[in-house]
Amino acid sequence: MLNRYFGEKDQKDSIEQILEGATYCSDLFYRKRVDELDQQILDLGPEAPAEKVKELQAVWDAYAKNIVNDLMKKKK
Repeated sequence: MLNRYFGEKDQKDSIEQILEGATYCSDLFYRKRVDELDQQILDLGPEAPAEKVKELQAVWDAYAKNIVNDLMKKKK
């Protein structure tokens, strides 16, 4: 991506590449949060209150929906 950015002189392509980079950064942020929530849910264990698990799962779903890049998405 950096090679395309620095090698291209077309401003439109450069802006698209900057947006692509911002999307990857955003996806990384949300993916980290999803991974953290996975660990929190696992740490609760099987005897955890269903209400707490549902609450964490709802947050997990919200973060996961914000991931745009298919390679960064995580299956439940």
